[in-house]
Amino acid sequence: MNLDEFITWQNECEKRYIFLGKGGFMGRGVPFECGPGWQKLLEELFEELEEIRVRDKLEEFTVVQLKEKFGGLRVYTSYNTDAIDEAIDKAEEKAWNTCMTCGKPGKYSIVYGWRVTYCPKCLKEYTKEQDEWRNE
Repeated sequence: MNLDEFITWQNECEKRYIFLGKGGFMGRGVPFECGPGWQKLLEELFEELEEIRVRDKLEEFTVVQLKEKFGGLRVYTSYNTDAIDEAIDKAEEKAWNTCMTCGKPGKYSIVYGWRVTYCPKCLKEYTKEQDEWRNE
């Protein structure tokens, strides 16, 4: 999935999951500040959060922020329950072993001080980009 497809998918998710469309800054929706490799685990998380929202009648529940930070997934919400926390914890745990660019199995690494989660191929590409940037 390329970046344009990922952005299109984000927009579709905002329409499908009300808790994404009304969260974020000033209710403008939640930007997905992560790579397209986490799409599958995010879809699983959104489905689980929607089931919880409907089952527990959490009409005001929103995802406020969703991002990659220090190589891991972070999801911040307006409201928490044990079920919400468990769903988010499960997705965050999966992210540590999923390439944030392509979605293949990955591992946490540190490259020039940057914490990332990549598969071997994407890690090699990222390291090459960093090397080139530092040698300009």
